[in-house]
Amino acid sequence: VGKFDYVFVDETQDLNACQIQMVMSCLKSDSRVIAVGDPMQCVEENTIIKTLAGPKSLKDLKIGDLVQSYDNGNVSYGEILNKVKSIETSGITITTKSSKSLSMTLKHKIWSSIKKNCQNKLICYQGDEIVADLDGFNEYRSSNYSHVLNFISDHEIMTKEPFIEQIKFNKSTLTLVEASELKVGQIVISLGENGPFLDKIISITKDDDKVYYDIEVKKNSNFFGNDILSHNCIY
Repeated sequence: VGKFDYVFVDETQDLNACQIQMVMSCLKSDSRVIAVGDPMQCVEENTIIKTLAGPKSLKDLKIGDLVQSYDNGNVSYGEILNKVKSIETSGITITTKSSKSLSMTLKHKIWSSIKKNCQNKLICYQGDEIVADLDGFNEYRSSNYSHVLNFISDHEIMTKEPFIEQIKFNKSTLTLVEASELKVGQIVISLGENGPFLDKIISITKDDDKVYYDIEVKKNSNFFGNDILSHNCIY
């Protein structure tokens, strides 16, 4: 307690009150916190979420409640680990062909059929220093790969290749997409009486003066809001 001049915190958006207090207790009186976090990815407070105790609006959910989530093609229940009110007041509402709708902030992510423009990147690190940064790596893998391998073998480095988080449903692959990138005609996963199904977005409207919350769901990191599958928070 009170030992550190600087404390670095990652994924700050997911900290609960207890964790924030723990971070602050590590600091000396004249020290600093360097915090890195992602924008709150939230849905509107009146979103209906089904729990083991029955349907509840998002604003009435409590930490520890078990909510419906998606687990490798099956519907299961995940525990809410955290709930935070957002400072955002604007977003969008999507409506699907099956008459389901979901209101969310622009940075919120759901799984959709959009094809994102993405080039593979190979980044090589030596300690904290980037020693090679190759965009579009697959495009010239055949000509340059042996050179890169020789470079790697001569250095004590770590390589990282980014990925896009996806869900496979039936024969379709859906990708995590920010609400601001969604378009009419794209496919999302909805929940019906017979289980999950593919549903088409038929309208998107802008919202203002809304209240939004972010929840964190254990293990699956997703939930069904108004019966539309949604990511809860960033990774």
